[in-house]
Amino acid sequence: MKSRIAGIGSLCCVLLAAFPVIAHAQNIVQNGNFKSLFADWSGLGAIINNPNAPNGVFGSGGDIYQDLFTSPGQQYSLTFSVAADLYFGPSLNLELSLNNQELTSFSTPPYTYNNQINRSDQMRWEQHSYSFTASSNITRLEFIDLNTYDFGLAAVSVVPVPEPKFISMACVILGLGFMRRMRSSTISTR
Repeated sequence: MKSRIAGIGSLCCVLLAAFPVIAHAQNIVQNGNFKSLFADWSGLGAIINNPNAPNGVFGSGGDIYQDLFTSPGQQYSLTFSVAADLYFGPSLNLELSLNNQELTSFSTPPYTYNNQINRSDQMRWEQHSYSFTASSNITRLEFIDLNTYDFGLAAVSVVPVPEPKFISMACVILGLGFMRRMRSSTISTR
């Protein structure tokens, strides 16, 4: 009986490691969907409603940033969507910085601007994801347009990544709960 419980407990741990059930982590970015007009962001030139944008709203500017409250040593997952404003140039060269240190930079593919179509409708949205480890209690998240005047930014999210200890602890808790349940069902069948 004990070997069966140990085997089931081991199987649970393997399944949890392969398919972790992670509690919904809180986004530490304030107003990441730009629904509250200019709140919490610096460098915004405009907030634009557009059905083609992620979540239907995006912020526009050339250097958009926000100071985030982070925990030193904690790993975070960052996701966001960007698009070039084709009115100002065919593509966007963007630098992503944390506390004035470049995390990455990239360019979007070039597209041709059509002056017969609303310029917001011509934006080609790309989603990007990165991870980083915080080095201080406050982390400045900054998006810098390197080649044009304006770009679009939408759906910005920074969430803490659960530590591996979380999975181990979940295995222990599940194992103990399963053993208690097996013990109580064994006692009740006697």
